[in-house]
Amino acid sequence: AHGAFEPSSVATALLLLEQAAYLHSDHGSAFSGLIFDLEIEEIRVLTVDIVGFYADSSLSEILGTESMKQVPQWWSGGAPSFVDPISHFSQAVAAGVVAENAARYNGFLEKFS
Repeated sequence: AHGAFEPSSVATALLLLEQAAYLHSDHGSAFSGLIFDLEIEEIRVLTVDIVGFYADSSLSEILGTESMKQVPQWWSGGAPSFVDPISHFSQAVAAGVVAENAARYNGFLEKFS
């Protein structure tokens, strides 16, 4: 299984969005029901599922690299090489925010760290 950022998936999604933008730029929104017969509630449910995937998954799961023995340099535009630096940076920033605001919020943020 590959992640949401597999190169072919990203390219396909971008091209489809470009096509829709060009084809439908002279009338109502794609989500208004005037262009596509769709149920906005189904789109909302799908959006919540996608957000849940991103919130619950590790970066390697999102990038589709968790089961790879060796990740090619070109995979996802080289994004896997940034996972460790981004993780370390975000953890340092989060620890700083919790520490700086601990007194102000009576330890409220510490409960989530």
